[in-house]
Amino acid sequence: MPPFGKRFPNLDSRATGKWWEKARALAARDQKDATSDDPKARGRIAQNRRFVTMDVPRDEVVAFALYTRDAGLLKLTAQLYPLLPDEDREVHLELEKDGAFERVATTKVVMPGWSAHFRVPDQDPRVPVRYRVRHGASA
Repeated sequence: MPPFGKRFPNLDSRATGKWWEKARALAARDQKDATSDDPKARGRIAQNRRFVTMDVPRDEVVAFALYTRDAGLLKLTAQLYPLLPDEDREVHLELEKDGAFERVATTKVVMPGWSAHFRVPDQDPRVPVRYRVRHGASA
């Protein structure tokens, strides 16, 4: 059965299932097509480039984060690229304090969607604070 049920058989096929096999197969085909004289091969390359590759270096799986701070509460959502089956499903939020980053929260990756949601209380919205979102040892 498709990841989002029978009603949505084609939804998000590039980030679910064995997505890494699809991504690597497309990359291999693009390399082969790049040296071809066949106009159809060039068209396939252009079509594949319409999509962002999900097979990023594993130290770059945190794509971006958005946050709001209001009434002493920091709300932050991080968007990740799809994770491989053996990769950790926890994400960490670190805030800078006295020149060093300190882990303040850990949460699970939400599926579907590859997102992580944090809520950190007792934050003064008037004081700027640097943050970073971490996954694994290097991302």
